Amino acid sequence: MENGKDKIKNLKVEKILDHLEYFGYEIYKEEDEDAETYRVFHQEKPDFYLRNYNEVIVIYYFLPVKEKVIKQKNIIEKLLNKLNEGSKFLVAGIAHDDSVFFFAYYFGVYGKTEFGRFIELINDDYVTTIQSVGDWEKYLDFIEE
Repeated sequence: MENGKDKIKNLKVEKILDHLEYFGYEIYKEEDEDAETYRVFHQEKPDFYLRNYNEVIVIYYFLPVKEKVIKQKNIIEKLLNKLNEGSKFLVAGIAHDDSVFFFAYYFGVYGKTEFGRFIELINDDYVTTIQSVGDWEKYLDFIEE
């Protein structure tokens, strides 16, 4: 992982990363052969990955799920259904390593106001959806038993 925005390949991505840095996010370039990928951190907001796939920006939030639950596919499927029911903008899915994640697409050209609103909406959606899972919280790592 490289610090900052080294070797940005795309002007749209550069503008988006500048925008995020302006609002206090720390950005680290990830090694990824498939897409230009960055890990994005903030002290007060959810961390996420930003990937550029042929001019389409995809934002991923990974959801920590207890190891013993990951192996129980029926529980994970129910959790995904519950998360997707509660989400307005994000879609929940299962990654290749069986971790649970949310994602959203940002299409089109970069606009400061539009992208700022997009990030605000999906951050709020992530937090609200996690809070809405109710009894499913017992399966999430960041909730103490």
